[in-house]
Amino acid sequence: MDVEQSSAQVSNRGWFSKGKSGNPAGRPKASYDFAAMCRERTQEALDNVLAIGRDPNQPGNVRLDAWRTILVYGHGKPIQQIQANVDIRPQIITVPAPLTPDQLEALYDLR
Repeated sequence: MDVEQSSAQVSNRGWFSKGKSGNPAGRPKASYDFAAMCRERTQEALDNVLAIGRDPNQPGNVRLDAWRTILVYGHGKPIQQIQANVDIRPQIITVPAPLTPDQLEALYDLR
């Protein structure tokens, strides 16, 4: 799109006119599929995490994180239970009746 055509789509306030897009062709497609590249290396990544988890020279927290990663991605995070004491009885709220003009006047006189 050239500059003349682009400026025709922009209003005098700097916004695009209603129904016009600043990028009508959409986001450009990537020349590679990042997700596919990651999927191709899944086994390699799993092997590396397993090696870290089995390596006695690694610190304990690093090994634990490696095993936790395998469990979480393989089985999902464990369900967390929450204990709550919930009172589900309805509460009755008393709303006073609207004041009459005489009552309002009496309140203002109290000031």
